[in-house]
Parts: sequence; C-alpha cells; structure tokens
Amino acid sequence: MQEIIINLPFDQDSFLDTQNIKWQISKKRKEYSNYIFYQRTLSIVLILFLIALAFRDIKSYDPAFMGLTLFLILYNIIAPWVSIYQNKRKFFRLSEVHATQLKQKGHDAVFTLNEELLSYEDAQRSIKMQWALFQPFYIFKDAIILTSSSIVGNTIIIQKAQIDEATYIQLIDLLTKTIGRGKGI
Repeated sequence: MQEIIINLPFDQDSFLDTQNIKWQISKKRKEYSNYIFYQRTLSIVLILFLIALAFRDIKSYDPAFMGLTLFLILYNIIAPWVSIYQNKRKFFRLSEVHATQLKQKGHDAVFTLNEELLSYEDAQRSIKMQWALFQPFYIFKDAIILTSSSIVGNTIIIQKAQIDEATYIQLIDLLTKTIGRGKGI
C-alpha cells in the first residue's frame, strides 16, 4: 500500500472544532460517568433527607445540624458542576488564544502515514511514531481519533471536513489494517 500524505493548512475554525471534540471526549470518559453516579447518589441522599424532615417533627432536630447537613449536601452537588463549567470556559478561552497564536505563525501540518509508521511535521517539530504506540482508532462525530498508548495526552484528531472523501476512506482502511478499530468512548 502506498503512503497517505495529508497536508493540513492551519484553519482556526477547524482547530477550535478539534478542541471541542477533545472536550467532549474527556467528558465522556469513565471518570465523568463515575462523577455522575456520585452526583445522583448525593441527590438521592438529599431527597431522603428532605422526606425525613417532612414526616418527622422538625422541632426535634437541632436547626444548626439540619442547616449544616443541607448545606453540605447541596455544596457537594453544586460545587463540582460549577468547577466543570469554569474549567470548560478556561479551556476554550485558552484554546482561542492558542489558535490565534498558531494562526499568526502559519502552523501548517503534514501527516504521512504508511503501514509502518505515522509521521507528523510542522514548523516546530517532526515526529515519527510506530503503530505499536497507538491504541485502536475510533471515529467520533466524523473525526478520526488516534490516541497514543505510551505518550500521555497525545491525541491526534483528523476531521472528515479537513480532507477529501477518498483520502478519508483510504485513511480508515490503513488504520483498520495497522492498529484496528476500537469501540470508542
């Protein structure tokens, strides 16, 4: 099989779309689902607490204890959501700043893929990686997601809109043969 060469001139909108995909992927990971379970459990505790208050004589409870308990339960439900919202805003704000910097530098990238390796080259770096370094790829919202199993945080996202249909199909075929297709997130 011949090499697939993908020239990706820098496009700020595509870069921001890629960052959005990265955020959605991180949101769907297992840690987030554990967090949702924790939040639902706390919500059930809150409901049970309120039911217990409704069916009992409220005067028999110490108001400070009830207030503190209610505050702690609500705080543990609401505070993490506020933190996630703040982290999301910060992530996208920094992504926009980074996109502006990359646009000024003319950050064009070239991917070269063959049966032995993937190489990436831009103005600052040139990297060659063997396929053994990658986990099986998956497709999320028409974007091909390549995740390295040994380099932490190294995720390559190639969107279908960035390349032509024939190259997209060739790329999927090559990746299926070399690293296999995963189930995704």
